Amino acid sequence: MSTAAELEGLEHWLGAAVGEALQAALAVELPNGTTPAWQAILKRWGVSPTADEARERLARTTGMRFGAPVGELHDVLTIVAQQAEPRLRAIDWPLDDAPQHRRAERLQRVIGELRESTLALYRQRVLPKRGMFAQAFAAAGKGPAGKGPAREAFVLRCTACGAPRVREDHLRCDYCDSPFGGKVETP
Repeated sequence: MSTAAELEGLEHWLGAAVGEALQAALAVELPNGTTPAWQAILKRWGVSPTADEARERLARTTGMRFGAPVGELHDVLTIVAQQAEPRLRAIDWPLDDAPQHRRAERLQRVIGELRESTLALYRQRVLPKRGMFAQAFAAAGKGPAGKGPAREAFVLRCTACGAPRVREDHLRCDYCDSPFGGKVETP
């Protein structure tokens, strides 16, 4: 298998793994809750679920609006990163292949940052807003027609590898470098 194909395979595996875990965690409707889909993610990655009484305590103390426990998602992402690192090191490429080296360096950075960046996005979605105007916005900022607080569970995912878009100012996927939202033309 060529170096480019190996890197592409790792990019797609990593993007899909992180995207599926984030999507399943966000789909949990109860704060610090669980669903069959989230249980399948935990089982796939060998993560022990949080005990029910701890889930209830976390829901009360964190003020989480919805979603799987942050600690469970952290543990899943840790295992994903731990499995990705040796896969990247195992790829052998010619020393004179600068584009593949840049690609591998980008992927190494993504692996190193995936927990922090994904968890930051997750917390932004599931935890209550904090700040000077948070209480006023919480009181007045109900969703459409006053039906309760808006739920920010949607995360744009890369159409090529399935990775989540963790930074809104990024126009290209951090994982596989594909453009978000279609083809990007360069002059």
